Amino acid sequence: MGSVIQPACGLDEFFISEDERVSEEDVEWLVNHTNYNEQEIADILRDFRKEYPGGGIYRHQMEQLTGNLVMNIIFSCLDTDANGYLDFKEFNQALQLLSAKTKEDKLTWAFKIYDADNSGKIDQKEMASVMESLYNMMEGMGARPSGNPKVRAKDIFTEIDSNNDGSLTEDEFVQGCLQDRELMDHLEKLFEVLLDVRVNLHP
Repeated sequence: MGSVIQPACGLDEFFISEDERVSEEDVEWLVNHTNYNEQEIADILRDFRKEYPGGGIYRHQMEQLTGNLVMNIIFSCLDTDANGYLDFKEFNQALQLLSAKTKEDKLTWAFKIYDADNSGKIDQKEMASVMESLYNMMEGMGARPSGNPKVRAKDIFTEIDSNNDGSLTEDEFVQGCLQDRELMDHLEKLFEVLLDVRVNLHP
């Protein structure tokens, strides 16, 4: 977490305790990687704080919304610090995943998670992080693919980095994953599970 965002657009009323604070970097990430502007994020944050006053949504609360299997998938991927709950940014990342409809949409979601600077490109190290994230999601439903995700990421990266510039665009990443038959067989099963779930913070 970085510096705390300065009071703006109604967000200041939510910075009540250290645990509940949302960093400037997290708000910027949400603005750049979702369809919401800063004011809309403030509105969503207002509802989130009312629903989850502790500053995050715990495993049992997510399970009530999505069921056990999808909860495990989401936490396997997004609860990277293993603290047992999703903070505001992580919860919105989960919503973005669940609202993605096609396999291309979900691969795009995985790409954007690690395109932190919104450059539209990821390097080989970031590609490894994306692949580990996908492996963790599949492991959450008991269907982890064979092999090492870092090795698979390197192989896909080498195969599709056609201009050898050391980075992949979103389209190159998606097309590269689509060409990996074993990976897509597993992902399609995962996507079928996720497509059955729709979570909306606003009833």
